Amino acid sequence: AWEYHLRTEEFEWSYQVYEIYGLSPTVEVTSDRGIAAYHPDDRDEIRDAFTAAVDSGESYDLELRLIDNNDDLRWVRTRGEPQFNDAGEVVRVRGTIQDITERKTRADELQQMRNAVDNAPIGIVVSDPTQDDNPLVYVNDGFVDETGYTREEAVGRNCRFLQGEETDETTVAELRQAIDAEEPASVTIRNYRADGSAFWNRLEIA
Repeated sequence: AWEYHLRTEEFEWSYQVYEIYGLSPTVEVTSDRGIAAYHPDDRDEIRDAFTAAVDSGESYDLELRLIDNNDDLRWVRTRGEPQFNDAGEVVRVRGTIQDITERKTRADELQQMRNAVDNAPIGIVVSDPTQDDNPLVYVNDGFVDETGYTREEAVGRNCRFLQGEETDETTVAELRQAIDAEEPASVTIRNYRADGSAFWNRLEIA
């Protein structure tokens, strides 16, 4: 937590804020010093938000990059909440700063993985066997391009909608047995596109 007093222009930081900045609690804190620690591309945003809190009484809640005193980059969530006197004037700003580096890193990694799957040159689908009839819950662009079915048409349905009159029942039974046993499977199966045309599908299930 931190607090800024407008009359004295003094900052108060909790010990944890000093830790995030990588500073000793004996260091004198100013608004310029606090803002200067942010990534150059994020300084204007935090400066404008803090100024608006002091001058206009606007609160803020931002996720920004901060470079601590050891030159380590951190993602932080920083919040500021103006406090008013009886006349409606801002007399102080109170806030918090939270290190969210681990969460942001994990989110970025997940997004990179999602982007890789979305743009893979093959059809990839995810189903949810905890739901009734094991419906698809995700299909990528490769699946849409290959089958002609839109995401809206595919998601929520069991993947058997790709089967048709010439789909081999023995192969279907092999797939069903593997899924029921929660085991991987690899087969070549005759499937059908949205326009009714058939294609041979090398299907890998994990």
